Amino acid sequence: SSDVCSSDLPLGLAIAPVMGEFTLNHFGVPAMFAIGAVPAAFGFVLTFLVRPLSNASKATGLGIRTAAHRWHTVPALALLIGGSHYGYGGSYLAPSLHEQNILLGFFFIPMTIATVGSRVGAMRFLGGFSPRQLASGGLAVSGISLVVAAMASGPLLTVVAGTLLGLGNSMVYPVISAWMGKGAASHARPGVQALAATSFYMEIGRAHV
Repeated sequence: SSDVCSSDLPLGLAIAPVMGEFTLNHFGVPAMFAIGAVPAAFGFVLTFLVRPLSNASKATGLGIRTAAHRWHTVPALALLIGGSHYGYGGSYLAPSLHEQNILLGFFFIPMTIATVGSRVGAMRFLGGFSPRQLASGGLAVSGISLVVAAMASGPLLTVVAGTLLGLGNSMVYPVISAWMGKGAASHARPGVQALAATSFYMEIGRAHV
């Protein structure tokens, strides 16, 4: 189920930038924010329909200190880099593409298709590689995507850049977070996942700032 959730998460990137661009250009800023609030309200209502989980028998916390082994330093740094690639792509490409009169969909739709497609359909093939190879390959591909995006002056290279970023991101975060949790005791797994998510999404947030 976690694989399904991680695959579904990027789907909004195929819809939201295109809808936001259309709404902003045709109806203005207030309408863009009003329409953007609708999914948030819908998601809030859906939280009441989520199946409740049983309470833990003993409160153990996240176990961050237990999870933060010395060998986790390098994977956490790799997630910081991967998060920066993903964050910069989402933060700065939209205004850049807008200035060049390139539709946002040329980047974000291929990126989403590549992300979801590789996580759902290609992981069986990619499973033949070691986590080290997948992580380094994902970082290289996502880094190349930003170079291609910087060179893009039309739809073709924009599509290539989005596809590469989707492929790279689909390998970096799931592979490294699973790699970090491999062999961890059950009480330490929440801390491992918290450490991985913080490393990745903290850099995304910094890139947006």
